[in-house]
Amino acid sequence: MRQKGSDYILVLPSWYPSKLSISNGDFNERWVNAVAPYEKQIVIYVATKKGSQLSTDEHFVNENVITFKRYFPNSRLDIVNGVNLIINYLAVFKIVFKKYGLPKLVHNYVFFPSGIFSLYLKWKYNLKLVLTEHWSLFNEAENAAYNFRKQSIFKKLVYRLILKKFDLVIGVSEGLTNSVAKWTRKACRHYTMPNVVDVSLFYCQVKENSETDFTFIHVSSFAKQKNTLDILKAFHLLLSNDNITAKLLLIGGHQDSIDEYLFENQNIKKYVIVSKHVAYNKVAELMRSADAFVLNSDYEHMPCVILEALCCGLPVISTKVGGVAEVINNENGILINKRSPVELQNAMLQMVRNPTFYNKAMISSQAIENFSYTTIGKKTADLYKELLK
Repeated sequence: MRQKGSDYILVLPSWYPSKLSISNGDFNERWVNAVAPYEKQIVIYVATKKGSQLSTDEHFVNENVITFKRYFPNSRLDIVNGVNLIINYLAVFKIVFKKYGLPKLVHNYVFFPSGIFSLYLKWKYNLKLVLTEHWSLFNEAENAAYNFRKQSIFKKLVYRLILKKFDLVIGVSEGLTNSVAKWTRKACRHYTMPNVVDVSLFYCQVKENSETDFTFIHVSSFAKQKNTLDILKAFHLLLSNDNITAKLLLIGGHQDSIDEYLFENQNIKKYVIVSKHVAYNKVAELMRSADAFVLNSDYEHMPCVILEALCCGLPVISTKVGGVAEVINNENGILINKRSPVELQNAMLQMVRNPTFYNKAMISSQAIENFSYTTIGKKTADLYKELLK
């Protein structure tokens, strides 16, 4: 079936921006775009869509990336959705392989459920398989709401079967790489590579007015493990110090408890901005205008927002969780223990009182060197070449 000239990477993401959500797996899309200057890629993404009566397709061609997205009707029965997922993936494979031939290898982003179909392609065509993994399923924190240890025996067996068939697994942090390795054992090679940042949006911008208040920014979904309310409370305590003025931007999510806290503490409302729906380019603009980034999570792997903040030259205050300690040090931020409001407040106070302590230009240049499209794209392409030798 392999056609002359068919020389591309087949990308099978389990999460990807679509009609269902423009932000779901957007970090996977950025990684694909980073690889685009070095390798032709065909992306196949299949998902169920509520309210749809028939399967529908989207087809995009953008320079070196061809994208097929298929949506099939959602059923109330999981088994029906599972069967339809298989049928639709196989149907799209048939279309793509007939037109473009077989790929030279398959790259999965998040191993389940799309890894099932990589397994099929390895069995049928003996293709090499690469996995980039982000999933909090591999988070070993005891208070993680969802992790591998909490899965049923059947799921563990299925997950391990899939994972062991990859030839190369890329974890976005050392901790994640090591966690995946426990489940794959020595069945495949493991490599660590951080998430990629669009540095055309996230870069260092010198403040035009140095007299403006010191601005902290936090960007997240405001999910429970992010402890966003505790950031607000620490900021409130910060303002109680003499001769301290600052602003706090809470971007990307919504929590009733935050609204209630601001309602009960009207005196700080003018110093706090909360925005739920913010476009990606606007997030970058807000980061560039801020002075420091704050993350207060119970668990993470390698959060894109921290890498984006660093590319903007922002010093980072973060809990010492997941892969955060792999990128934050004394020259670009402060690490604190999780669930430690006193440490959080003290770190914020330290930054406000020493606004010129960190070299923003240096923070930005080092981050851009490590996390840019050029760096991650070339490293990924080099791994492909090595695997195909």
